[in-house]
Amino acid sequence: HSGTKLRVIPSVVTTWQAWRQTYPETLVLSSNTGHGRNYRRDPYVSYHESPGLMFPVADEDDRLPAKNLVLGVRIGGKTKAYPVAAIHRRRAPYPDTIGTVSVLVHPGPDHTAYLTDAEGRLLPATLAYWFAWAAFNPRTPIG
Repeated sequence: HSGTKLRVIPSVVTTWQAWRQTYPETLVLSSNTGHGRNYRRDPYVSYHESPGLMFPVADEDDRLPAKNLVLGVRIGGKTKAYPVAAIHRRRAPYPDTIGTVSVLVHPGPDHTAYLTDAEGRLLPATLAYWFAWAAFNPRTPIG
């Protein structure tokens, strides 16, 4: 399927607690894999907490701090990035528009967020650091 364009599908980043509440019958792959890795430990904690980037970015967009977490969205060729901290300050879903599409921006558990259409259907979106989203989506409006 080389050269085939993939269809973007909606997904959410959430906590295990929130997932388990919504989907109590979920089965989980065991972390007892036989390998020595500790799956309960985030190996990137120091990276998340530091202001530095792991690799250089050619064109940085300084409208937000490089490692500010954003919910990036592309709908019908239009993009927008929502700082996750700003979404959480609102504490409740709020309406917005991307191009001509009406959306609802939702705070999620912990440092997450997600997007739905006016009927409540989950829309494709990406949680990313600002530097990464802006590198692939230059001049993205900030919501």
